[in-house]
Amino acid sequence: MSVLRTTLAAVANAEAVDPGAGALLVRAGLFGDVERRTLGADDVQAIVAAERAELVAAARTLDESGRTVEAGACRIRAAILERYVAA
Repeated sequence: MSVLRTTLAAVANAEAVDPGAGALLVRAGLFGDVERRTLGADDVQAIVAAERAELVAAARTLDESGRTVEAGACRIRAAILERYVAA
């Protein structure tokens, strides 16, 4: 399940905006926060596909260095994300 948490964090990071770029400040009680960017389905798909591609590349690199157990773990994580990548 850590791969899903990591991917959700990547999506959350993509929603962030630069608070110094004149972003709209939203009040939440005593605190202010910058309004987050809204991502479309295509944006989310691209993030999930990029996370999967990174895992596949990491597995290949780990295989090349003889670290087959770690490579297998990366392939399992990539397979989990494959379910969420549009065909």
